[in-house]
Amino acid sequence: MSDLSLELKALRPTVLVQESLPVTTSVVNHGTSVQTGPAADGPSPFVYQLRPSAGGETRVVSSDLAMAATSPGTPQADPPLPYEIGPNSSLPRREDIAAIAVRPFAPASYAVTVSTNYPHPLGPSAAVNVQVVPPRVVVAAAVVDPSYDRFMAFAHTDADGSFPVLALHSEAAGAQAAVFLRAATKERWAKPDSIAVSVPGGHEVVTRWVAWTAGGTLLATTDWEPSRAPSLLRANLPGAGARLVSSGFCFDDHTGLFFLLEGATLHAYRFSEKAIEKAWSATLAGGTPERTLIRYAGNGRGEGAVQLVWLSNEGGKRRLMLQSWHARNGGVALPAKALSELALPVLAWHMPSAGETREFRLLVVSGPVPDGRFACLGFQLEANTERVPTLRIPAPPSPAQQWSVTAAGDGTTVVAAHDAGTIHSMTSANATWRTVAEHVSVGSFFDVYANYERAYVQWLDPAFGFRYARLSM
Repeated sequence: MSDLSLELKALRPTVLVQESLPVTTSVVNHGTSVQTGPAADGPSPFVYQLRPSAGGETRVVSSDLAMAATSPGTPQADPPLPYEIGPNSSLPRREDIAAIAVRPFAPASYAVTVSTNYPHPLGPSAAVNVQVVPPRVVVAAAVVDPSYDRFMAFAHTDADGSFPVLALHSEAAGAQAAVFLRAATKERWAKPDSIAVSVPGGHEVVTRWVAWTAGGTLLATTDWEPSRAPSLLRANLPGAGARLVSSGFCFDDHTGLFFLLEGATLHAYRFSEKAIEKAWSATLAGGTPERTLIRYAGNGRGEGAVQLVWLSNEGGKRRLMLQSWHARNGGVALPAKALSELALPVLAWHMPSAGETREFRLLVVSGPVPDGRFACLGFQLEANTERVPTLRIPAPPSPAQQWSVTAAGDGTTVVAAHDAGTIHSMTSANATWRTVAEHVSVGSFFDVYANYERAYVQWLDPAFGFRYARLSM
């Protein structure tokens, strides 16, 4: 009988769907002589089993080595390096089960065990209980950068009355395999009322920040790693009604800007690794906007312009407006100008989050007209404003409750809409509605996004969490 055994410890007994699920797996030597086991780094030999206590699908999650051995066509990983474990000693290894998994765990109470076949069969370990619960989203924000990497964050109402903020760590392995990490777990703040994520202002910028407003305070932190506790920056809000605009921007000197809108005033807050403070303010011509989009045009040094598109509705006239300022000092780069007067409500819109030049394409979904159809209007901005051909959108199969629009890397326009239980999509290449998902529940978040060749729709299912579906292009 082997003197080695496996012990498993979950670092957090309760996690959200798609949240990081870190565990510590230890190889324990109970004997009086040195034993050989796998090293604490390098390829992992461990296989985790998650069995729902109330029945349902048992999930088996394998790490690098086991995944390579069980996936046909996958190159075989090198075996773990041997490591000597002394008498009455243990060798711990930390892994993130959610990051290893290829899709999120459904809400349930799970009995989690671990086993291995290297250097010889061990386990399964004694079970630890982990509760996976759906997020109760307060506010959420998502944006795609010029290289089509996606950035997302949301605030959640926890069972203890706190409001943790979580950010998407990486979608490199695909949306379903991405995990969210918590910010400043030892800190507490009031209920957030707005949130924004930053995108890189240049090709060499890799820092990610998230900002949110809560209890009259602006808070911000950098993209965190599980192994370290990042600093949490704070600044007083300019006014009680100030709310974050859709996204902020990071530059290659490790500084960046977030923007807050207070009535018809735009406030720019500059952050560094040590502080966040107001840099400049500007007044929007045309009154308080109904909705806004913001974009950075320039290089990674922050020497470009900030472009704000907003919808003005003064005197019953719905106008699409554009104004821009120099990012460094708030000087006017382009005075406010009306792009178009819109007779019908704006249901969804999209523009690139950042770029090297100030010319960009704005998409606006508007309608319906008397015959029930809708339109996706296109504007080529900023040097010479011009309308591009309008995409005529037939009425959805049933009245839509939410809309979203985006542009793929090849220029294809992608539109998604949902009614009470069905999600539909269409593109400029095929202007007919296709059913994406049926019998679904859609909460406060509904978003379509694309890269060069694929498009996805993401929505909040109140009973599960964030769900995803790939769209036909």
